Amino acid sequence: MKLFRVKKNKKSASKYVNPLYRIISLEEPNSVVAESYRRAKVSLEYASVDHKIQVLMASSAVSGEGKTTNLLNLAAVIAEDKKKVLVLDLDLRKPKTHRAARSENKEGVTDVLAGKCELEAAIKHSENLPFDILNRGSKVPNPNSLLGSKELADLIEKLRGMYDMILVDCPPVLAVSDCMVVAPLTDACVYIVSQNASDKNASIEAVKTLKDNNVNVIGCLFVGIDSKKYGKYGSYNHYYYSGYYNEQSK
Repeated sequence: MKLFRVKKNKKSASKYVNPLYRIISLEEPNSVVAESYRRAKVSLEYASVDHKIQVLMASSAVSGEGKTTNLLNLAAVIAEDKKKVLVLDLDLRKPKTHRAARSENKEGVTDVLAGKCELEAAIKHSENLPFDILNRGSKVPNPNSLLGSKELADLIEKLRGMYDMILVDCPPVLAVSDCMVVAPLTDACVYIVSQNASDKNASIEAVKTLKDNNVNVIGCLFVGIDSKKYGKYGSYNHYYYSGYYNEQSK
């Protein structure tokens, strides 16, 4: 399945999101890009026929491979089906979703878990976005410990009762162990690979690490292929969604 991404363009800043995290699915809903994300959504739906996927995490080998941008675009197209969608930022070390939505990183998931604010007050709603965001909130000294806490497990269970789909932004696999701590709280993982930013050996090691920890990797979103090979799409970069990664990483 092919997905495309528009190159970063400061002149095209939209009302929806910080221009560094463009939600093409909202800016240009009839574009090839938006339709490609819809195809990825359909692939995810087929992957969940036998096992319901309500909480989906996204990760990559290293930072800078497009996790947040792709997660936001998937959230937008899933919300088109009249589903209630939440983007949950569990990258507690380098959170990005608050910047993506042009909001302050205040009253987030860490504050809810610490009892500093109520969940309903921490969830961010925007008239410009068809989904909600629960950003990180206050910085914590030991992210790994918080991610493995019963309090977070209980919170995600509560969110399952509030939303049809929860998309979780996680840290890179090879940077810290946080991703493996979060994985048991989710139903599946989509893995991001960028031709421009990913190292082949690092990607192979990351997927092996996920598999060794019994993470349910249901697909790979391959991004950043040289657009010159696909001239008819102009300035778009090529994306590819591969369901069931399986033996491809060996």
